[in-house]
Amino acid sequence: MAILSTTKNISPVKWIVGVGLVLRIYHYLSNPGVWKDELWILRNVAGKGYLELLGPLMDYQAAPPLFLWLERTLFLLLGDNTLGLRLVPLLASCAALLLMIPVARRFLSAEAVPWALLLFAFSDKLVDHTVEVKQYLLDTLLAVLVPALYVSTESWPVSRRFLTFAI
Repeated sequence: MAILSTTKNISPVKWIVGVGLVLRIYHYLSNPGVWKDELWILRNVAGKGYLELLGPLMDYQAAPPLFLWLERTLFLLLGDNTLGLRLVPLLASCAALLLMIPVARRFLSAEAVPWALLLFAFSDKLVDHTVEVKQYLLDTLLAVLVPALYVSTESWPVSRRFLTFAI
């Protein structure tokens, strides 16, 4: 009964975000097979050096250089390990979900916040991309990071804020 009484005090936002994080980690640990598009990125990451990743990629692939460099570093540190190579998308997905909380609270009504987080936490595309060696979740993280940065710097002087966003 003690567990039930403590769970009643947890807000819907915490439940949604907690289950969303567990879902992402469960999907990550299930370690689905590598699909063709991932394989092509991995061939580039494994077969090219850091400077070569700035040029054209094999197999008609395109990805941001910083993402490729992160993946190359994980490949060199952890080897040919799919869980290790999928770590960047997992961390980006979890961070984006957590950053959505202050963004939703700032720009939505209190009633809409759980709904927005529910949609974000359980989006099949966002959850699926959590376990793919693709840059999509870094794009998502950056898309959430900009308004999160805006929210967290509202009390700053305009000049400092301008400089932060310019960087």
